[in-house]
Amino acid sequence: MADDTEVFIKIRDPDMSVTTWFKIDDSKTVGFPPETTLFEYTWIPLQLGVYEFYAWVDKDDTVLEWDETNNQYDSDKYVEVFEKLPDLQVVSVSVAPLNDDGYAMVGVSSNLTATIANVGVRDMTAIEGSKLEVTFYTAAPISAQLATINVDQALAMGESIDVSIPFMFSENAQYRLVVKVDEAKLIDEEDTWNNENFKNIYAVSSMDAYVSNLSVAVNDGLAGKDHPITFDLGMSNLPEEGTYRLHFNVSIDGTFGFGEVLAVAMENITGFYPIGTGYQVSGPYGFIDFNSSYNHQSVVMPWIPSAERTDDYVVFVEVSSDINVVFDNDAANVSISIEKLTTNLLVDSIKVTEADGSATIKVTVGYPQGEQSQLDTDVALKVYRASDYAEGGAPIDELTTKTITGLLKGDSRPISFTWAVKNGDYIFVAVVDPDNQVKEINEMDNEFPSLEVTFGGPTSTDPTDEEDEGLFGLPAPSIVVAMGMVGLVALARRRS
Repeated sequence: MADDTEVFIKIRDPDMSVTTWFKIDDSKTVGFPPETTLFEYTWIPLQLGVYEFYAWVDKDDTVLEWDETNNQYDSDKYVEVFEKLPDLQVVSVSVAPLNDDGYAMVGVSSNLTATIANVGVRDMTAIEGSKLEVTFYTAAPISAQLATINVDQALAMGESIDVSIPFMFSENAQYRLVVKVDEAKLIDEEDTWNNENFKNIYAVSSMDAYVSNLSVAVNDGLAGKDHPITFDLGMSNLPEEGTYRLHFNVSIDGTFGFGEVLAVAMENITGFYPIGTGYQVSGPYGFIDFNSSYNHQSVVMPWIPSAERTDDYVVFVEVSSDINVVFDNDAANVSISIEKLTTNLLVDSIKVTEADGSATIKVTVGYPQGEQSQLDTDVALKVYRASDYAEGGAPIDELTTKTITGLLKGDSRPISFTWAVKNGDYIFVAVVDPDNQVKEINEMDNEFPSLEVTFGGPTSTDPTDEEDEGLFGLPAPSIVVAMGMVGLVALARRRS
């Protein structure tokens, strides 16, 4: 047993300066082994870095010992001093709301929430709190920064806070959400390896894009004529909020490798405009923006099959959308047979003659081209007052329809009508195939009017005083010559 035992220490600072030996604690009695006696010293480091400690018992040899060589501690003791700092940690990342199966919901307003805690060894200062920022990202299915929130709050030791941002999942996919606190490293921390956390979650939807009720107007099934394509586009199970864009395209397949994609937009100097109806365009692409109260739309697209082809076509309509859970209804098709046609009938000329109060109207009908070697056609004649005709009025008379039979291809044939003359100015309009019983490539030349003809009255002129530029453009004969004619003739322009 040794009474009045003293212990001395000295310290080497991080700047390599060393204190002198100094006594710690009171003098104590040290007993026999295995008893130990503790000497204590309260130390406050003033620098950051590594300190080295040395210890010496009975430095002044006041205690008689049988071995004085082991009174100094023979192993160096090192202590590294760090700054007392806060430590910010992203404790958790959560999503709300979730469906019954625990999945995020596409198209529904959601919240991403990160819980941030100070797990360090001191409270944050007000200045540090003003720099506290939390940044949200998506790493999948796409990489994007969502938002950076300045929390502006100093967290005490052990305190946490929830930071949230609104977010909407836009597609059926696996999402990876990443949250980082103090990403810019504006705050000194004990540990920065725990400043990031993530959450993997799958987003699901019942929203579905579709096309239905596809049809093509058959009309007469002739090439070179418009056959409008009609179909319905829509999206089902849309949430109450937001709009959802659906794109579509229309394509045509024929035989022997023929195919085309119909243009849905036309362009002029002011921009792009829809060719059809029921949709909008962005550049050359067609789309419709749907929402919960507007979820379907009928679309009509014009289609004129090539006039040079007889073919069996298949019309396809396909839709695409970022959100789409059922793919079986994304396309529709319909078949149509189109016949190439060259047949054309036309009114070749009209001649009007008058005798004894009766007018004879001779109509010449031509069959310049077609598939059949000969055909039969009806011819009608309408009588208009000249003033009514000019104003788009109705005829005052329609003569009995007559029929030309066996009209040869490449030939023309006349047919005559008679009409009881009435005083006034008149125009006669001949109509070939008035009921459209013959399929033709051009229906626009089936009607042709005479020039204006004047009958009766003390100052009236003969019908032949009106020239129709027909029959080689010769002028009408003089009145003296006309008086010697059997009848008065009005020549109608010969159609080419």
